[in-house]
Amino acid sequence: MTWIKTISPRDDSTVMAAAMEARKAFPTSYSDGSADGDVPPAILADSIVLSHSIFPDIMQHMFMGIGKMMSDDLPLTRREHELIATVTSAANSCFY
Repeated sequence: MTWIKTISPRDDSTVMAAAMEARKAFPTSYSDGSADGDVPPAILADSIVLSHSIFPDIMQHMFMGIGKMMSDDLPLTRREHELIATVTSAANSCFY
């Protein structure tokens, strides 16, 4: 749970809409099955991702960068991405 102000992903500001559009750069293996244009439930919830919403223009670039780093064209699988994230979180004593 974040303790800072957050902006709803459904906010109709141009900058927040662009940030949510950038999320479409994520590989298909990360799809949560929501309809095109829908905001995934994990982002709607009070989450670590939503904590970045106070700077939606930065959030847009973050989504684009993460999407490229996790591209299906690269040699790592989603399983390997998750393993790296888990080990990194454990090493940093982070519960996310």
